[in-house]
Amino acid sequence: MGTRIYSLRTQEERDERLRDALRDASRTLRDGGLVVFPTETVYGIGCSASDPDAVRRLYAAKRRPAEKPLLLHLHDLAQAEWAAFLDGRTRVLLSLFTPGPLSVVLPKREAVPDVVTAGGQTVGLRFPSHPLFLALSREAGVPIAATSANFSGGISAKDGLSAAETLDGVCDVLLDGGACDFSLESTVVSLVGTPKLLRQGAIPWEAVRDALEKKGMPRLIGLTGRSGAGKSTAGRFAREMGLTVLDCDEVYRELTSSPSDCLAAIGEAFGERAVSGGRLNRAFVRERVFSDADEMRTLNRLTARYMTRELFRRLRDCGEKAVLLDAPTLFETGLDEVCDRVLAVDAPEEVCVERICARDGISPDEARKRLSQQPGRAFFRERCEILDGGGTFDRLREQVRNALRREL
Repeated sequence: MGTRIYSLRTQEERDERLRDALRDASRTLRDGGLVVFPTETVYGIGCSASDPDAVRRLYAAKRRPAEKPLLLHLHDLAQAEWAAFLDGRTRVLLSLFTPGPLSVVLPKREAVPDVVTAGGQTVGLRFPSHPLFLALSREAGVPIAATSANFSGGISAKDGLSAAETLDGVCDVLLDGGACDFSLESTVVSLVGTPKLLRQGAIPWEAVRDALEKKGMPRLIGLTGRSGAGKSTAGRFAREMGLTVLDCDEVYRELTSSPSDCLAAIGEAFGERAVSGGRLNRAFVRERVFSDADEMRTLNRLTARYMTRELFRRLRDCGEKAVLLDAPTLFETGLDEVCDRVLAVDAPEEVCVERICARDGISPDEARKRLSQQPGRAFFRERCEILDGGGTFDRLREQVRNALRREL
């Protein structure tokens, strides 16, 4: 049987056959077949990364030397965490530049078959931004090991017709989305040890390097802590001192109070009830995430990319010497690793419970359940400079002044 080619170049074609094309291509990937798809740079040919036999078939079809590893093509951080060890620096970089033409090389996890990495202990991750790829990746639900859609040593296909001319009869399904935007491969950067450029592509290395070095950024002090510990109060005292405070909760509310990519991602993950009238249904989402740690992690992963991009934009534009970043999920999003200092406000469990009940009108049991979804007191004490939020406001104000005086 020859290659099943789906022309999806026009909106009319997509309206007519996109659903069938995605269903066929996704099933093909899960069943061990080969699929050609567009990215924003060049066309790729790929298979399920978790199927070693499919990967070997891909090498043979591509005529690719076995010693040359493949890139994993992914659509979210959950897939990336399945494949590689991600530190905070990596999460921030991925949030700033992906989806888009950047590939990063990281230490791999055991879940990735050795045949994907040519026996090496590192793996390359790629997050294409092409809407057809994103739709395919979500539908398939498997990480895709892929390389450019051409025979080894040939010219990379930059449109569906070129890919079909080369690989018709070689792959099982081909999604023709027309011409690629960049017609240039992704930039590849190794984040193993000292970051270094492995291949210059569509994103300038200088932009990646500047982001890693926080060029043009103010000195950044992270402020975090458990619910009810007094973090918001500490942030208010910092403002009284004249320090600029960037409140992540405020940024999140702005991103989810009107139609945005962030809001759309939450709606896709949590269902139609999560979004109402172009705004986040906060009560519905809050109930979901505070009762299930996995749901909380999902929400944090979804929003981290959009939050980090917006935070970095504001930080670059602020013109301040130092900024306090008020972030309840500082560690969950990896932002702790780009902070010059990290402060945490701590208070005894029962103090936190009492404050949460008074603030949110919930029962003590509900408050304790909410706290159970957050890191414990020992977590913050091992990683942060601690401010005691369990006493009086005057005592906390004095601690904030002592901790932040040198930043002014």
